[in-house]
Amino acid sequence: MKQTHKKRLLLATLTVVIASTIAVSVQYFTPEQRLQREMLAYVRSIARRDPRPDLVRSLSPASVPILLKWLRQTDPQPTMRDRLADFIRRATFRKIDLDSSERYSDYPPTLASFAFAFLGTNAASAVPHLAELPRAPKAEDARSALIAIGAPSLSAAAKFSHDSNPNIRELGAFLVGSIGENHHRSVAILLPLLDDPDADVRSEAYAALAEFPGPDTEQILLPRLPNLSRDLSENPMHAPTAAYALHTGSTNALLHLTDACIQSTNHHFRAYLLAALAARDDQHDL
Repeated sequence: MKQTHKKRLLLATLTVVIASTIAVSVQYFTPEQRLQREMLAYVRSIARRDPRPDLVRSLSPASVPILLKWLRQTDPQPTMRDRLADFIRRATFRKIDLDSSERYSDYPPTLASFAFAFLGTNAASAVPHLAELPRAPKAEDARSALIAIGAPSLSAAAKFSHDSNPNIRELGAFLVGSIGENHHRSVAILLPLLDDPDADVRSEAYAALAEFPGPDTEQILLPRLPNLSRDLSENPMHAPTAAYALHTGSTNALLHLTDACIQSTNHHFRAYLLAALAARDDQHDL
């Protein structure tokens, strides 16, 4: 009887210990911590060239507030290795200087970028918040997230296109071209940017328009083609963008580019037009 009682007592003790361990684990690993572990495992699997999307089980549209929180973090958090290296460096007056991590794989903005790419359009609720981040130090992370979300981000691009800052308007054109969806709405956003007072904005808008070839390409570009030489004084790379946009979307591009080349007296502009013609030949040879 005593042995049976001891066994029951031991079993009860083990049950309590296991239950307590599970309870502590569940309490300790918050939804954010679980998501962070899963995304880190996923990113590492990509680095090994063996993507494991099955590792990500907690990510959902409800995770967007967590991802936005990660994206707003501007400084990577030091690992234990980095803390130890810093302590030894200070304790030995830099006589021992251990290497620190080059880039933290668990850096929250990095994990957020992968998570937004994972969710795609399912993260559309993040767009209004992401639209407020391009002025922040980590603007490139917000830009990557907007591109990953896709078509829903066109609302942010439309907002950027009316900004007083030419860098933000340029970003708006870049987003439209990178997203590459919804022809009608994208072209409508780009049209005023083609005549923007800033040459960089105009150039980015022409480059983005090349992603939307259609029957309206000639109507949009031909009236503007003779004026492209004005951009050469600001940046010699601005002029080719409209020519390339024309050659991607116009069935009569050969005729139009040749005429523009003959009529132009700017030899730099003529060279760019000829380059566009060459690119069109390459495109049709593919």
